[in-house]
Amino acid sequence: MSRERLLRWPAAVGSPAVLDALDAGGYLVTRRGGGVRAESRWDTHDGLLRRQRWELVHDSAGGEWRLEGPDGAARQPGSAGAPPASGPVAERLAALVPGRRMLPWLAGEVEEESFTASRPGGGAVETVLARWSLSSVLRPGARRTRRLIHLRGDDAELERACAVVRSVARCPLLRAGLFELGLRSLGLAVPGATIPAELVLGAADPVPAALAKLLARQALAIEANGPGVVADLDPEFVHDLRVATRRARAALRLARLAGWPTRVAVARDLAWLAGSCGPLRDLDVFSAAVESGLADAGADPAGAAPLRAALAAQRAEAHAAAARAIESVRFARAVRTLRTPELAFRRRRSTTPPAAVGAAATTLVEGELRRLARWRRRDLATLEPAELHAVRIAGKRARYALEFLAGVLAVPVRPALDALVLCQDCLGAHQDAVVAAARLESLAGEMHAAGGAPATFLVLGGLLRDARVAQRRQRRRFEAQAGPMWRKIGALRRQLRPPVAPA
Repeated sequence: MSRERLLRWPAAVGSPAVLDALDAGGYLVTRRGGGVRAESRWDTHDGLLRRQRWELVHDSAGGEWRLEGPDGAARQPGSAGAPPASGPVAERLAALVPGRRMLPWLAGEVEEESFTASRPGGGAVETVLARWSLSSVLRPGARRTRRLIHLRGDDAELERACAVVRSVARCPLLRAGLFELGLRSLGLAVPGATIPAELVLGAADPVPAALAKLLARQALAIEANGPGVVADLDPEFVHDLRVATRRARAALRLARLAGWPTRVAVARDLAWLAGSCGPLRDLDVFSAAVESGLADAGADPAGAAPLRAALAAQRAEAHAAAARAIESVRFARAVRTLRTPELAFRRRRSTTPPAAVGAAATTLVEGELRRLARWRRRDLATLEPAELHAVRIAGKRARYALEFLAGVLAVPVRPALDALVLCQDCLGAHQDAVVAAARLESLAGEMHAAGGAPATFLVLGGLLRDARVAQRRQRRRFEAQAGPMWRKIGALRRQLRPPVAPA
């Protein structure tokens, strides 16, 4: 199977020097051609394709889509507007990233010369000397030029040719591919990138250092999703940014509970960011529910049109507000503060050094689980929507504490965590239905004041009924899932208790 190695092509090294290096290594170099072409590289908002070691490329010059990965390749013609909806590439994408939207992360114009380097009695390596001009829709106006050498061939021959070019022509090997290299050169995060090693919690980390790592991880996620929110390519960008903001606020809560509260300004900035992006996320969820309800009901297009227009206007306003926040000085300051390991933790009066997070983790997790377990005494069937939302918030705090500290706890947390996630899904869907019902009632009032047509009110009435049915359905689901959740949380709390010393 053919693979590729990417080398940096220093400006001081000319084309003849690279070819002479291959010649000195025993290769016969033959020119294949050259020219200028353009291509774009696509992935989901969270890099799911890349994480499975696949790459989707559109070659504009050839009008071809190319999907390459560890199990082979698929090709088919098509325009650059969107990946094909049918054919071999579409079928493979449906298996790899089912139902996911593909986004044009990186665009490149390349001037290249292509050569074949072959050894008598040996293999051959394709050598491409390329000058890339890279850009991205997520960073409008930014453009970076990179000179690269692409070596492609079978493993053994490829490694040999790579070693020759590195040693003779002094061209360093790049550990990242063009997709990753291009995004980073444009100041964009690579979707689906793993947590940096320096931000992984160790049991021996002092509590303030561990909490600073948690905050820095959320800062990376907030910063990574910001350009996607501004570009408005996929609603999942604002969802992931909101989740990272909530996780950062949960980490601040743990810091306070551990006796190491941070500056008040940090919490205020996170609350501001959540408030700036919340309306956009709420409208995305609500609009998706409305479209689903309209499709299921076969709603009259004339009645649905004013509703769609009102939602589009509200969403445009919400997106503009979120974009202004993300492009503001305050956003940059908040991210910079969260990424700084030496956050100004105000240590409570104590003469003892900070505890290791491995020793403190049990107390922090137990505290959040205990606060959630207080709801076990209540009859879930009698809880008001606001009380179910409070259960959801307590569950989120417990879930985030478990996820943050799972690696430094001495007991397995996966069963309790899985049960929490199931209940959170039910309660989240219930809250979405509650918000949808309230928003539909508000829209009905606005349209009545504006003299809306009867057909519009029939559509709104049907959607309102569906929202209330969804509330009841999700409440029943939660009540069914709550019993297993309480049992698994109880089992985890018993495991977390220190063993009783024998009398």
